[in-house]
Parts: sequence; structure tokens; C-alpha cells
Amino acid sequence: MMSDYHKERITRFTKDKDTMDAVRQSITQSFLKKRDHKDIYMAGAERVAIDLLEDAWNDLLKIRIEDGVDKGERKQVGL
Repeated sequence: MMSDYHKERITRFTKDKDTMDAVRQSITQSFLKKRDHKDIYMAGAERVAIDLLEDAWNDLLKIRIEDGVDKGERKQVGL
């Protein structure tokens, strides 16, 4: 389980869309970098790693949604 401190840090990170996109692009490019191997097992392992990276990124987005970052505009009708 994640501590409240870490959850808050992740929430702050996910609020900055430009930084989040830059980090995702950098990590994805690193995962997709061409490597010199002919082994089918390594190719399969790379594919699994990319899928796990995508799952981890979706978990980050779930934290953002749970904390209300993506819940849309809030309208104050009383003003």
C-alpha cells in the first residue's frame, strides 16, 4: 500500500501534464530502443516489459482520477 505522502507526490506529478508526457515519452523510448539480440525469449521479455510499463502508467492515471484531478470543471453556482 502507498503512503499518503507518496500518493500526494504522484498526484502533484500527474497534475503537470507536460512533465508527465515528457517522462512517459522518455521512458517509452528507452524501452523501445533497438538492442542487438537474436533471441526470441529476449524479444518476448521486452514485449512483456512494455506491457507492464503501460499497466504502471495506467495505475498512475487511476490515482489522478481518484484524487479528482480529471473530474472536470467545478462550478460554484452560489456565487
